[in-house]
Amino acid sequence: MFLINHEGLPLARTRSKTLKLSEDDKGLRMETMLDAEDPDVKSIIGKMRRGDLDKMSFAFRAEVQEWDDTQDLPLRTIKKASLFDVSIVTTPAYEGTEIGLRSLDQARKAQNFHAAQKRIRMKMNLALRERENG
Repeated sequence: MFLINHEGLPLARTRSKTLKLSEDDKGLRMETMLDAEDPDVKSIIGKMRRGDLDKMSFAFRAEVQEWDDTQDLPLRTIKKASLFDVSIVTTPAYEGTEIGLRSLDQARKAQNFHAAQKRIRMKMNLALRERENG
């Protein structure tokens, strides 16, 4: 579920396919389809646009974890976890999180742009290989 500060009714859910969770090179990634008429969504949109709400958190239970106590600050590595929710929050546990607004049209344009860049790179690499192999 996607919540506000880990509380309340869900703004989106994986079960209804309005929330998509995946892992990328930074970690947990989420995408949502929010209902613009939902009063809870309306309460956060302006704050997100101003930058007042721009952090995320997730509630989980570590099922498999390892600790490295050889450093001054112990390092916890979570190998397997159960995820309960992802939330937009006022105070995140980790400052490295972020959330932002993007319309479906903007997202599609970004995907098309990245796909076009990838095609150009592939064509350039192919042309270079052909030149090298004579």
